[in-house]
Amino acid sequence: MAQEPSSCLHPVEIEAYVAGRLSEARVQALELHIQQCGQCRQSLALALRDGSGDQVGELLNLVAAGDSEAAQPDVMTGDASDMFSRYRLMRVLGRGGTAIVWEAWDCVMKRSVAVKHLLAEKSPWQESRFLQEASVLARLSHPNIVSVHELAYHHGRLAIVMEHVPGVNLAKFLQGSPVAEREAMLLLKSLCAAVSHAHGQGVIHRDLKPSNVLLSWQGQPESAARKLSNATIKITDFGLARVIDASQQTEVGQRVGTPGYMSPEQVAGDVSATGERTDVYGLGAILYELLVGRPPFVADDPLVTMSLIRERSPVAPRLLLPAISGDLEAICLKCLAKVPAQRYGSAAELQADLEAVLAGRPALLVMYTGWRRVRVWLHSHRLLTASLVTAVVGTTGLVWQLSRVTSLRAQLDQQTIRVQQAETEIKQFRRRLQEELWNAMENWDRSLGYLENTGVLLVSDRNSAERRQLLGAAALKAFKAYFDSKDATDGYSAGEIQAAMRFVDLLHTYSPEYSTTPELAKIATAIDSQKRAGMPDRKVRELQVQYLYLNGRSQWVRQDHAGSAESFLQATELVRQVIRELDADDPQRDLLLTNRASMLLDAANLYTQLPDSAKAISLLSTACEIHEQRLAEQPDSVERQLSVVRMQCAMATLLKNLQDSAAAVKQAQQTLLSARQITLTNPLLQPELMRLQDELQAIIDSQNTATAPPNSNAAATGAQQ
Repeated sequence: MAQEPSSCLHPVEIEAYVAGRLSEARVQALELHIQQCGQCRQSLALALRDGSGDQVGELLNLVAAGDSEAAQPDVMTGDASDMFSRYRLMRVLGRGGTAIVWEAWDCVMKRSVAVKHLLAEKSPWQESRFLQEASVLARLSHPNIVSVHELAYHHGRLAIVMEHVPGVNLAKFLQGSPVAEREAMLLLKSLCAAVSHAHGQGVIHRDLKPSNVLLSWQGQPESAARKLSNATIKITDFGLARVIDASQQTEVGQRVGTPGYMSPEQVAGDVSATGERTDVYGLGAILYELLVGRPPFVADDPLVTMSLIRERSPVAPRLLLPAISGDLEAICLKCLAKVPAQRYGSAAELQADLEAVLAGRPALLVMYTGWRRVRVWLHSHRLLTASLVTAVVGTTGLVWQLSRVTSLRAQLDQQTIRVQQAETEIKQFRRRLQEELWNAMENWDRSLGYLENTGVLLVSDRNSAERRQLLGAAALKAFKAYFDSKDATDGYSAGEIQAAMRFVDLLHTYSPEYSTTPELAKIATAIDSQKRAGMPDRKVRELQVQYLYLNGRSQWVRQDHAGSAESFLQATELVRQVIRELDADDPQRDLLLTNRASMLLDAANLYTQLPDSAKAISLLSTACEIHEQRLAEQPDSVERQLSVVRMQCAMATLLKNLQDSAAAVKQAQQTLLSARQITLTNPLLQPELMRLQDELQAIIDSQNTATAPPNSNAAATGAQQ
């Protein structure tokens, strides 16, 4: 009797394999051997007939049963009339490096299915991976995961018969454009539910990306708008999935995934660190692309992309689209944390925060991360010194970084050898400096807002004004260091225009004695240059709006009230043109409406000084109508109710300044009644509401004092005596 080859499966190993107790590396090696050894396939079949075994064993048994078909001719593509088993191949849906996907007709069940067919001349390892994908799909059953019907063997190659999802994948749907916040959160909520189910079954996907998310609108009318909120969502392609096993050994050096969506631990090839938080990173990358229209990291070279993933933090979404809510940005950045322990512990935790934000509640699981930690800590301890030191140290560190990069650039400019390489390094350093500067400004704005909302900085408090001046001066110093590093004759690039306008805005606020005319002239020249270079008209108009607003503020400081008002009105007209081109659900529309109303208010205040009362009242009435329109779109929004009260309070103040006391009091009384009917759900808005009520009551009281009887005070004194 021939001795059993040493490479064949031992009965103990067969039992461990069927029970799923072997490591992934050992499973791959054994599956390769099983496909080449008929004796081991028979041993495996016997183990299954004895009543043991899981889905993997059953699938391998199906492969063994199909060995007789290996003699059939090798077909790479097939044709529309190709039949196997009970399926008729109809058309090709897609093709990759390993497999081709067909749409087929199930002649027995009378339904459309998708057949993923392994290509010819693939290695045993690829066949093993293909078989593992079928095994993973077979153990999952969720409405948001593509379901598998069976594993077949066609023309000598494996084929997975699965659910057909007619439609497009998420990558084709987005095509580089962001979607509304609510649409993004609803889609990600569904993905979290599916990923959480997979994790519950011990499956890690490891390749979550928009192209692996299928969208279908089957059964809906052709005329219906195709939105994410009414699409059927399915996760597919579990070819890189990993099954978690407590006895699994560490595997180092393997990189699996798609550059741009891989987690830092995947880029490092550390399989031991790959777990549920790896899929949380993939969900965060999808959310980032939904919000801003591109992945967190993008480069022409995949190796550069993977280097960025390991070494750089993603640009904050609100720097790219300021209209994005702070809670949603915090959720996204928590998912994309470099260290897995700093991400959400599971997809279920991420789903809970998304549901909270959708319901109008704070995202609790990110309350103690980033700047939210500062806000909660300040609210609990009121330690002003520590908070100010943190802000100043952070800004000082930025200035130090700016000085360091400036020094490096000076050294590179002196090199005469390898000029092309030196120029490339300079561009990379300037881009990094620019991103760090914008990140610092975003953090500065956010920290200042937190300090104001928690009462640490009060508008009327002298000490608060000094602290605000300290923070503003530090940020202004950082900007000045950056622009001083440029050649005086150089203009602003497309990426520097926004930074230059932020610089001018800081000068207006914290150094009003500084003339911003030279900077504004360079900004205007840069915008014209970008327009001639082919910048889209809409982007040009957005830059022109910001320029006109800053120019209006500059003229206001110079007491040129007429010129300032004209600049504000030109800006509001351009904003109106941009708004008309936007869709009703565009996330930028509401921000533009708010900015337009704010500039109309500024212009109205200027016309009271010209004086032109009719023009001032007309402009402020238009601003009030804008906020009333916003409130009509979301009647339950407390913030929008407060905006209407704020603008109507400004109208009452304007009427008072125009000496129309009767109209001012009437407007103040109506507005005060509206303000008292607001029920605040956000305690941070309470100081603002109280301030507005005090201003309105002061207007009413001033009129009552003016119309009081001459001896009312004396009569009151006598009554007291």
